[in-house]
Amino acid sequence: MEAMLASGAARIGTLFDWRRSSAYGELIADESEGHTTLTGNLIFYDTTHLQSMLVDSHVGSEADRSTSGVPFRNEALRTHNHFAFSASATYSKEDHTRWFELEGYNACYRIHSAKLFFRALSVSEPFVSLARFVCHAPVLYFDPALPNNVFTGTFHPGLIKRSAFGSQAEHRALWSSTTSVGIEPIVVSHSNAKRYVSPHALL
Repeated sequence: MEAMLASGAARIGTLFDWRRSSAYGELIADESEGHTTLTGNLIFYDTTHLQSMLVDSHVGSEADRSTSGVPFRNEALRTHNHFAFSASATYSKEDHTRWFELEGYNACYRIHSAKLFFRALSVSEPFVSLARFVCHAPVLYFDPALPNNVFTGTFHPGLIKRSAFGSQAEHRALWSSTTSVGIEPIVVSHSNAKRYVSPHALL
């Protein structure tokens, strides 16, 4: 928190980096980031980010053919690696205490304007030459037990997480890479970013 309040510095992670189990603590790691196994239907209305969707499908063989045609099903929804910043949309002292005990997160700051905060981070050096801002929105929690998962508002495959993480009430910002090489977490800094945050809680 001190780095953010002093200089507007923030660590921007990546979706695929969050797959690394226990690299940054058990509460952060999720091996399925950016890859959703489909057990039912995803129904959404925002088509803005369709170009970010990669669908794994299965087409039946000759042996699978029937009088109704060739069987075809979608098996997974994926996306490219993205830079990502995560925050919680709510504050719970109980949850904060648990995070402190398990991972050592003693401080919390409040973001007053997500739009202006992420805009400032997006134009920071060298981030502005590495990435393009895509969106910021609530995470879409996917329940594999349901035959249909319906999502309203912003839809992006990089926003989908398993419902087991739903208590985190995550709000996420995504940036796509503008380079042809692999991406890694990066610390960025912009003095304007600190204008939109303030200390909220310290354990």
